Amino acid sequence: EDYGPVRDWLWDNVVPDGGVTQFRYLLKSLQARAADLAASDTKGTREWRLALAEESEALQAAVRSSAVQMQGHGDDLEAARHHLFIAEDEAVAVAQLLAPRAQRTLTQLQELLTSIQSFRDVLAAAPELGTSDLLDQFEALTGDQVPEEFTPADLAMSLKEAKALMSGKRLKQWKAAKRETERKKNKRVADDDA
Repeated sequence: EDYGPVRDWLWDNVVPDGGVTQFRYLLKSLQARAADLAASDTKGTREWRLALAEESEALQAAVRSSAVQMQGHGDDLEAARHHLFIAEDEAVAVAQLLAPRAQRTLTQLQELLTSIQSFRDVLAAAPELGTSDLLDQFEALTGDQVPEEFTPADLAMSLKEAKALMSGKRLKQWKAAKRETERKKNKRVADDDA
């Protein structure tokens, strides 16, 4: 009598999502903070990178732990046909249905581990890179493209003004465009001084 609801619950919960969405959000947050700190680091001390390195190390450990757990879930699905309380035909169906989900999630977690390591590599190289090169590296990691649609008047706004007019992705794009404009301006000034 309780078999149906228990089976349905197991099918829905035996393979968790692995926290992929949350981990991606945390990585994007670290990348955005790093780019903002690099842009505002006028002295080039790069002291901010130490705290971000610690945070990214903790994130990397959490993602690695989730990946190990997800691998365990995949292995459990393969072993399900040997459990006494699950009929063999149902165990095969569970494995066919859920094993691809577990593998897809494991792949996403492994890709996140690669992205986190790339971020950590850029942080490690930060002291040797100029601000312009460092911002280029962070932009390459996030894949953010600066839209050309912002006018000089848009880019002359303060952050407070921009927040009043924009939100979400548009505000993020404006920030990236503003950083890029500042970077180019600083590079021109440095080139003129040389």
